[in-house]
Amino acid sequence: MKSSFWKKFIRIKIVVIAAIFVFGLLALQAPYFKSQIVKKITKELSNLTQSEVSISSYEGFVPLSFDLYYINFKKDDKVWLSIDRLSLNRSLLYFLFWKKKGMDLSLDKANLYSIPSFNPEKKLENFTWPKIPYYSLNIDLYGKHINVSDEVFNQKLPDDMRFKINLDVHRFGKVFSLKSSFTSDEISATSLKFNARGYQRQNMVHLDLALSDPNRSLNAYLKDPFLPSIDLKTSLSGAPDAYMAFINPQKKTDKNFRGVLYLNFLPTGDDTPLWDELIGDDKVTTTSEIYFDQLGLNIKHAHIRGSNIDFNGAGFLSRTYDFYNTYLEGRLSNLDFTKLWLDSPIEGKLGSLVKLSGNYKNPQMNISLLSLQLAYKHFIAYDFESTLFIEKFNDQYVGNFDLKASLNQSPLESSGKYTYCSADHYDLENLDIRYGTNTLNAHSLKRLGEVYQGRFDFDFKRIALISPLIKKEIHGDSLGKAILDLDVT
Repeated sequence: MKSSFWKKFIRIKIVVIAAIFVFGLLALQAPYFKSQIVKKITKELSNLTQSEVSISSYEGFVPLSFDLYYINFKKDDKVWLSIDRLSLNRSLLYFLFWKKKGMDLSLDKANLYSIPSFNPEKKLENFTWPKIPYYSLNIDLYGKHINVSDEVFNQKLPDDMRFKINLDVHRFGKVFSLKSSFTSDEISATSLKFNARGYQRQNMVHLDLALSDPNRSLNAYLKDPFLPSIDLKTSLSGAPDAYMAFINPQKKTDKNFRGVLYLNFLPTGDDTPLWDELIGDDKVTTTSEIYFDQLGLNIKHAHIRGSNIDFNGAGFLSRTYDFYNTYLEGRLSNLDFTKLWLDSPIEGKLGSLVKLSGNYKNPQMNISLLSLQLAYKHFIAYDFESTLFIEKFNDQYVGNFDLKASLNQSPLESSGKYTYCSADHYDLENLDIRYGTNTLNAHSLKRLGEVYQGRFDFDFKRIALISPLIKKEIHGDSLGKAILDLDVT
């Protein structure tokens, strides 16, 4: 009797629970509930991207699947990102009952038209430790048919590119762990990994970041063809608010973080001839200790080493990302890169001191060069000294220089201003050359391709010193002016 009662009771209980579960699932399909989900997603995406976000339509059986259609991100009345479809693809049973919670997302036919500028002064909220309702979560995001406009990176990326982003989150009491990675078959040479481990009791987060791009130029990412390929690793430890303050100069903080930075610059063999010649065949390794506090970022014990270069330095980057008291001091042991401007390279070694100032995106550089002996063909310069100021202006480098040396046992001094675009496109102004008793002033000297133009005043009192330049023996004095308009083709 009792056994029959309990069997009947259990069957009724199962039916009731099943009915509640079914009616609960049906309730989740109500248009009102789905619209609230979409409103929440739209709000979060708008706040995250500082953009106006619109979603045209949606459908799905919540929470087994949910699809959003025609998502547009608009800023300043211009759509900068559109996604035809964003889908949630993993069953409720897997999410509820598997020990490792999982979620699959996919986006189809995404078009990135531009990267808008975001307001750096937007106030960031103070960091709060995440409240994770489960101990483990895995999120996989798959991208299919990702089209990127040429204007975004100033370089064509693979058509219909696909990528995968993996995110693992774990919680162990007051300890949080996050591991993530980015992979793509179309750009398999490039990988990005980001790991974080947070300790709530100590209010500290340890970060590890690795970017490996061994075969492609950073031009694909930073719009700058002058930069070489890169292999970057950094390890940092500090308070979460300090990290947030580093990326937002408006945020005050009394916290700090510290760590190490490791970089490999790699010659690419394309579009970067100056880098290829300057750093040689081997990679250039950079290591540095860094420390951030409310004043800014201190760069300690920076060491840059390669087959042609060996530099040590230190510096300071302010909260507004300006360099102060930043320098690199060392040597260049191979000057083969000078053959970009000359028909033969200069032989010798150069000691160098580089001082940086101004914003990190476009720093000003003051360079001092020293050498006991330099040789170019049959010219030999002893006790060479030179200073060079470089500043980038739009796509050009502008500045001034001066030098002095003993050239073939006669004193040489020179100074001037320059505008440099490339090895075959530059402009010199107020170029003064004093060699022995000879003087030459070039009010302007331009090169554009194979065309040279210039205006000169000259006073040669011992013209024999100039003989090696033209490989003819000449003697006497010469005084006058000259206009040069020469096409060497």
